[in-house]
Amino acid sequence: MWKVIYDETRKAAVAVVQINNPWQKITEQDLLCTDICDEIPWIRFETTVIKRGYTYCCDVNALKKVVDFVPSLNYNKLLDYEVASDKSGGSYEGLDNEDEDEGYSSEESDESSNSEE
Repeated sequence: MWKVIYDETRKAAVAVVQINNPWQKITEQDLLCTDICDEIPWIRFETTVIKRGYTYCCDVNALKKVVDFVPSLNYNKLLDYEVASDKSGGSYEGLDNEDEDEGYSSEESDESSNSEE
């Protein structure tokens, strides 16, 4: 899955892509574009933890080359700053939390998928 974040006022954009399969072995060939998350300071979580969803960032035009329905945007720089919190005044806390997810275990998932109904 992917999401394009665009600041029309400042003409800045970035695409964030996630591979949401905790059992997939991720290789460079699985990436749709070059990962530029290290250039995005507001990405403050570990992007390569597969069980949370392997996340990477792309230039929007690079993603558009392989996903033709990515919108065409008028931008000239990378969105490398935080835009704003949601309109309710909340923030996006927890994105930099590096603790392991509680309650998730691949063993538990395997056991539940093998149980009889």
